[in-house]
Amino acid sequence: MAENLPGAHKYLFIGAPHTSYWDFPIGLLMGKALGLKFKFLMAEKFFHKPFNLGWGGWWLRKNGGIAVDRSRPNGLVDQVVAEFDAHDELVIALSPDGTTNKTDHWRSGFYYIALKANVPIALGFLDYGSKIAGIGKTIYPIGNIETDMNVIRDFYADKRGKHPERESDIRIKQERLLQAAVVFPRLDGEA
Repeated sequence: MAENLPGAHKYLFIGAPHTSYWDFPIGLLMGKALGLKFKFLMAEKFFHKPFNLGWGGWWLRKNGGIAVDRSRPNGLVDQVVAEFDAHDELVIALSPDGTTNKTDHWRSGFYYIALKANVPIALGFLDYGSKIAGIGKTIYPIGNIETDMNVIRDFYADKRGKHPERESDIRIKQERLLQAAVVFPRLDGEA
């Protein structure tokens, strides 16, 4: 377990910013250096040829890989929550943006997994700007998306990925929808 997670035997470890395929092996090495034993969610395509470079999915599974079918996202949150419920100790690592390409939001699954499983979120990072990697902070989501995401945004504000131009906006889709619902211009011209 990491030192800044006292008593936490179950938690969700997120890694950001995720802008390069190099983040994965560096993240694995960082986890080993910190003595973390974690499972990680990864797109199912990487468990099959040609993406697995001939390793076979067995190497990924042996090292903690859990294949995720991103074409069917429904049920993933409940599946991962069931994994947390079934274990006394479990750390699951994932990248909340879900891709190395720039997107206008992170995938929200990480947030709802932590909330439903009642586990903390450890904020892991690979900051290529400072060449530092680690776990910086742990948050316990309270169910207020805006408040929780503000804490996460503040933490990652000064972290840079290998390709900064690919960094995704740190917000989940539900935040964007909430903001759109609040900001409606008056059509009658009144203030």
